[in-house]
Amino acid sequence: MHPGKLAAGGFGLSVAGKCEGYMSQTVGAVLGVARAPFLLLSVTLVASGAAAGAYNGDFSWVHTLLALVGLVSLHASVNALNEASDMRTGIDLRTERTPFSGGSGTLPAGLLTAGQAQAFGLAMAGVGLIVGLYFLSQIGWVLLPIMVVGAISVLAYTPLLARIGIGEIFAGLGLGALPVMGSAIVQGGRLGPAAIAAGIPAFFMTFNLLLLNEFPDETADIAGGRRNLVLVF
Repeated sequence: MHPGKLAAGGFGLSVAGKCEGYMSQTVGAVLGVARAPFLLLSVTLVASGAAAGAYNGDFSWVHTLLALVGLVSLHASVNALNEASDMRTGIDLRTERTPFSGGSGTLPAGLLTAGQAQAFGLAMAGVGLIVGLYFLSQIGWVLLPIMVVGAISVLAYTPLLARIGIGEIFAGLGLGALPVMGSAIVQGGRLGPAAIAAGIPAFFMTFNLLLLNEFPDETADIAGGRRNLVLVF
């Protein structure tokens, strides 16, 4: 074989290896700002709501899977938007990172910029909006209050709600009670007592998870302008 062909082949393999490494790093960074391990919470919420709907005699695999796509997208959105804001306000540079608090460390490590994280967060919010509009057209206006509160919880959590002492409440609603109830409603268009009963512990679970994870970030949150319940009390 001609030496030039060997060199060209080696160069091609080198470029392919670099591209593969870059893609792997990018995917890892995106999963980092999405806080991928915590997205399992969305799976449990949709499963609880779908089970509540099935208990009332209503169940649809298609609607359950669509609800899962929508909720995971919105969950990833609020996480990514929060990471972008924490980087810009300097919270991520001051916090002491733990497995459950302090952010993913993706942006301080330089793997993504705050602008890229924000763009990803808004894109995921768009996916959630598309799924929500589909359900609104299929199920009806009964879903509108849940969608409105959910949108507020995603888009206003970091810039507003977490700064006026009610972030934990909206987190408990947006990633707790309301997804359970909404996942039940999309099964057959009605909200039964089983979904309400399942939504109450889901609210307190997310409320308390967020509250407990705020304690290690107390100093950084003060410097970054946050006003959560840990700082209020």
